[in-house]
Amino acid sequence: MPAEVKNRIDTMLEKGFQILGGDAKGADNAVQRYLANKAYGNVLVHCMENHCRNNLATGPLARFGLLNTPAVLGITR
Repeated sequence: MPAEVKNRIDTMLEKGFQILGGDAKGADNAVQRYLANKAYGNVLVHCMENHCRNNLATGPLARFGLLNTPAVLGITR
């Protein structure tokens, strides 16, 4: 992970932000691994349905299915 990304994450940790992440391979997994190595527990991992593909976080999971997709919940980009 690039040093600039780590620095930005570290700033969020210092401020006590809740980190929202995904469960995909690649960047999602790298961020989860970084947070786990820092023993940071204020993490919410978004997963599809009842299965997380990659979850290193020890905190809560946010599960999304067909009936609670962002469009149905009124969340837009």
